Amino acid sequence: MIHTGDVFDRSRPPPEAVARAAALFSQVAQRVPLVMLAGNHDRWGLAPHFGGGSARWVLVDQPEQVRVAGLKVGLVPHCRTADQWGALVRPAVRGGVDLLVCHQGFVGARVPGFTFRVGAPRETVSEAQLPPDALGAVMSGHLHPSQTVRWGPHRVVYAGSTERTSVSETHQAKGSVMWTLESRWSWRFVAGRTRPWMPCADLTDLESVDPGDLVSVAPRLLDRLGSAVSERGGIVVLPRRSGRPSRRQMRLF
Repeated sequence: MIHTGDVFDRSRPPPEAVARAAALFSQVAQRVPLVMLAGNHDRWGLAPHFGGGSARWVLVDQPEQVRVAGLKVGLVPHCRTADQWGALVRPAVRGGVDLLVCHQGFVGARVPGFTFRVGAPRETVSEAQLPPDALGAVMSGHLHPSQTVRWGPHRVVYAGSTERTSVSETHQAKGSVMWTLESRWSWRFVAGRTRPWMPCADLTDLESVDPGDLVSVAPRLLDRLGSAVSERGGIVVLPRRSGRPSRRQMRLF
């Protein structure tokens, strides 16, 4: 199993979130080899949270090449610029690899309202960063919609996020990608169970809220609707905004 980055939604996650994640990933690693790559949200690295890893649980905070389950895998965490990524990918895939795993935006990749292109943003990888070595398959984290994009002779596969994190993802399918290696690699998207996301503007909207649902509530309506959503088992999600949230906002979120 390969986790392509952004294990947490912030670089300093709360201790209880780390403990729950460590317990879950330890169970996974007991069953199958597990490889986890640091994403941009994991900019302080994964090792500080989970320790040094093990033979069956590989944590990758720096570009490297590893052998896992008989496969030769090159891994490159998120880079702020395409040129930096291009310099780091070459030693990670030197001699050719069965898999290249990264956490990066590639030219042509899309998120709601935006398409990645050269220089916008600066991290966007293009054919200029193609290494000369053979790459059996290329997978990437970072972008939340599942998709594939062409990168020279390769196709970069984005599994997308496993959970909705903003209202723009309300109608996006969420899940993972199942890879199969026979004479060559093949893959398929596997839809997962995920929580619905819905707006809540007044009390009548609460009738459709089930336990575990993600519910958007405008800050100005929080005092009137926040507690009612929580009582129904919904999870109140507030829009991101500048400044430190109040204790009440933090508790509800």
